[in-house]
Amino acid sequence: MRPPKWIDHLLDYLLEPRLYEAAVGDLDEKYQRRLAANTPRWKAKLYYIVEGISFVRLAKASALIPDTNHTMMFRNYMIVALRNFSKDKLYVFLNLAGLCIGITCAIVIYTYIVFEKSYDRFHKNADSIYRITEQLPDDAQLVNSAMNHSPMAPILASNLPGVKNVVRILPYSSFYNCFVSVGPDRIFKENRFGFVDSTFFDTFTFPPLAGSLEHALDAPFDIVITRSMAIKYFDQPERAVGKTIIFENDSRKFDFHVTAVIHDFPQNSHFSLDFMASISSLEQFMPWYDNWHYPPLYLYMEMMTPVDKLELQKSIHSIASRSQPAEVVAEKRSYAVQPLTEIHLHSRLEYEWEANSNYQYIRIYILAGIFLLIVACINFMNMSTAKSVRRAREVGMRKVLGGRKSQLIGQFLSESFLYCLISFITGVLIAELSLRIVLTEIIGKELSLVDLVNPETAVTAGVFLMALSLIAGFYPAFYLSAFNPSHTLKGKLSRDRSASLRKGLVTFQFLISCFLITGTYIVMRQVDFMIEKDLGFKESHMIVLRLSDRDAQMNYAVLKNDLLQESVVSQAGLSSTIPGGGNFYGIDAVAEGSPDQKPVNIKSLGVDEGFIPAYDLKLVDGRNFSTDVPTDQAEAFILNETAVKRFGWTDAIGKGFQITVYINGAVVRKGKVISVVKDFHFQSLHNNIEPLVLYINKHPYYADYLSVAFNAGSPSASVELLRKKWAAFNPDKPLDFLFLDSSLNDLYTTEIKISKIFNILAILSIFISCLGLFGLSAFMAERRSKEVGIRKVFGARLVHIANLQNREFLPLIIGANVIVWPVAYLWAQKWLQGFAYHIELTPMIFLLILLGSVAIVVVTLAYFSLRMATKNPVQTLRYE
Repeated sequence: MRPPKWIDHLLDYLLEPRLYEAAVGDLDEKYQRRLAANTPRWKAKLYYIVEGISFVRLAKASALIPDTNHTMMFRNYMIVALRNFSKDKLYVFLNLAGLCIGITCAIVIYTYIVFEKSYDRFHKNADSIYRITEQLPDDAQLVNSAMNHSPMAPILASNLPGVKNVVRILPYSSFYNCFVSVGPDRIFKENRFGFVDSTFFDTFTFPPLAGSLEHALDAPFDIVITRSMAIKYFDQPERAVGKTIIFENDSRKFDFHVTAVIHDFPQNSHFSLDFMASISSLEQFMPWYDNWHYPPLYLYMEMMTPVDKLELQKSIHSIASRSQPAEVVAEKRSYAVQPLTEIHLHSRLEYEWEANSNYQYIRIYILAGIFLLIVACINFMNMSTAKSVRRAREVGMRKVLGGRKSQLIGQFLSESFLYCLISFITGVLIAELSLRIVLTEIIGKELSLVDLVNPETAVTAGVFLMALSLIAGFYPAFYLSAFNPSHTLKGKLSRDRSASLRKGLVTFQFLISCFLITGTYIVMRQVDFMIEKDLGFKESHMIVLRLSDRDAQMNYAVLKNDLLQESVVSQAGLSSTIPGGGNFYGIDAVAEGSPDQKPVNIKSLGVDEGFIPAYDLKLVDGRNFSTDVPTDQAEAFILNETAVKRFGWTDAIGKGFQITVYINGAVVRKGKVISVVKDFHFQSLHNNIEPLVLYINKHPYYADYLSVAFNAGSPSASVELLRKKWAAFNPDKPLDFLFLDSSLNDLYTTEIKISKIFNILAILSIFISCLGLFGLSAFMAERRSKEVGIRKVFGARLVHIANLQNREFLPLIIGANVIVWPVAYLWAQKWLQGFAYHIELTPMIFLLILLGSVAIVVVTLAYFSLRMATKNPVQTLRYE
């Protein structure tokens, strides 16, 4: 079976330098013989590399180098190192495993961080591009939106000094249904269809694949598509240019002319589109897009040269106050400037293109990578110093024969380098597999070490390898080289001078591990809390249909009534949005008793009579909307508890209420409050519950979702029923649906990713620490064999013998937990502040982590503890 192409490319890369070719001349000959024997090329390459870098060959190769003092010394170092490797395989394995895991984690984290920091830097003038965001006061709060409004673009283009290009991007498919087709049998709902200014490709750098981008968006109904869409609709990118695609919204169809095809957006772009249509097209069917209220869009600006963002922000404020209409100035809008390259890691506004990352988490990953390397180095130091007695006579003999301290230090540092080199090479291969398999699954991006191959990375890797070798081998080298030869040769090295240091290092190891365990447990608890918390409405067995076009929106009642005839369907309701879906548009509301009848902006939700029973919302007082009361259509309102508190009412039923709804212009609705609904979390748990008004609104413009509540049953059977009903109701459009519970989980994508990454880091940290404990346990069991034999002769019980090692290490683990608790508590408190609703930090959490840490240590030490306890004392004492 042929391996994936990336493995073949990696082997080619490792072959390319051929650093070992001069030393081992028969490699090429063997390589050609294998190829002649029909050995697969990739396997022949692998043999070449493995043979070329094997330590036996390196040791032999050193004999081919001229016999100078330095080369002779280096050759001796290699031979002694290989001899020591072969004498104690368990010790070698534990050291290599710990270092390999630490290096692998460091490489993976480094690759991920480089990727995160590379967002949007592929644009030629990335440092000169800025996003202009908008802040709008809303009921004494400042709403920070990543979006802006269309009329702001020409104001900036005409009045701002130093501006080169201004670009508006309207993500049309985020607000409206959007279908694309090239024929009656090839129609698809598209979710990344946008309208952009003709300056889009002058500002952003996207390489063309076919056609020209120079005037690609100058005319109405011009469109540029990505390579994947060109293949989807036209089979080949080259065939797409000059062709026509049919764009269809809720009510009309339009022909767009494909002027160019570009490569798909890179993974490290904070926004992504598949279709970029000229924004001048909107003037033909949506002229009202160019207003100060709706729809919002993204606004980018390219300056002639990079500028200070605070100075630019002041200039924009000044220009806006002079150029905006009086009614807009009265709204007291303000604007912020975001450098393009800072958006992904530093921006967490409302209505972002997608959930951005967080620079704080990047710092955590860096610290985690450093900590894991430190833990791995501590393992190496502990194991090296623990084996000091076995190397003591060797050191003594070398000194008696004239060996200098510097030569001994060179010997031990060379061994450290060999360990790190083997671990580094193995770590690179494991890291590549981890990136492609594990991390890709977690973050949804395909990363590879191949993307980092360049001279700068090679130098960084070399410096990293040398530094790691020094850090891991520095103390053991100086410690072992300092032995007194007269004492070591007489066997007087009975006191283990490094025991105290080893205990301190073990404590530090578990201090790091306990911090990661604590952080992981708290993150997991919070994620589980958000996913499992009662949100105040029914979320299981709920399937939401997105009504795809104007006909479906106008006639939704036919589909709804048809579904309600089925026994598996309990309820169904229409709404303008769904919990967790956003677009709970703020509208002006005037409540009875408010001073000067001053409007207050609150969140809104247009529904029909079936929405509240479909979501099983609890009414605190009053009644639901009813088809038997005709006035409910325009005069009835239901408020949540938070809205009632906001208006200062104790009894809301019957109170006068007024809202302004935009349906082909502003429409004022006056009526009364007929009910109060118990607060429910219609937004994510990052946000506090806000005031909300529910009102009847079946206008097609707002009729976006039909929520269907099923009785408990098979999800696949429910979906199949929906497909059947939809095909009969609207056969020309594909069914678009989602499971509500899955949609709600998507609100916490970032936290779920962090939880998974923390799990992996904690497990690896524990594993590395346990490797060290296992190795020290083996060494101590050997050192204490005589003591254990004597204890057993004098009647010590098995349980006492088995606890000898536990009593030595358990205080260290308990101490590490106690030290880390305050730090972990402060970190957790700060992290949880980002959630309006979160778990409480109780002493029980930290006690559980302590018990878990103790259990891990006891299990790790169990094998050698029991082995000590059950060993025949006669054999031990006879051996001694």
